[in-house]
Amino acid sequence: MRPVLRPDWPALPPDAAIDQLAAAIRAEADAQLPRGGRAHILGQGLGALVALELALGRRNLAASLTLVAGHAGERTAVAPPPWVGSALADALDCDAAAPPDAINALRHVPAFSDRPAPLLPAGETRAQLRAAATADSYARLPRLRLPTLLLHGGADILVLPDNTRLLALRIRGAQTRIVPGAGHALVQERPALVGALLRDFIARHD
Repeated sequence: MRPVLRPDWPALPPDAAIDQLAAAIRAEADAQLPRGGRAHILGQGLGALVALELALGRRNLAASLTLVAGHAGERTAVAPPPWVGSALADALDCDAAAPPDAINALRHVPAFSDRPAPLLPAGETRAQLRAAATADSYARLPRLRLPTLLLHGGADILVLPDNTRLLALRIRGAQTRIVPGAGHALVQERPALVGALLRDFIARHD
């Protein structure tokens, strides 16, 4: 089975941009994969933005693409209700080491979860939002010609499920699954379901 690339970071530099993050992941893949080797690419949230850039930047790298709670950039994204932005701004108006409960409440639906999503400090959330603001892949989406799976929590209020529906309209042949009741942290909230969907999808396109 081909390897799976999952863009993720324990910490982000303050000036991180999506194209720079994708370039760093691409360099790691080039060092680890055999010449001409391909991988399955999976990204959630910020990782979905980087995964899109990876697949678009070097189309022979991706054997398949899975995006969880993704969009194509803020300029074309379906925005959440104004109260969500206000609540997030209030939660971020604190010290980076402050308890992240308010932030986690926006990204997580505990009543429907198999297990709690990991807490995300305010400082890391700020860095992710700054990096996400540099994403803009909407115009290039029709160029993608690879198996694509789009997953989204139906109760996600940070990145609305309509964004995945929009991606599905722009990416030819994309499969879409909206999971009722799940929030932004879909992988952590529904690990068994997401794992089963991924194993089946990757096995069919390995």
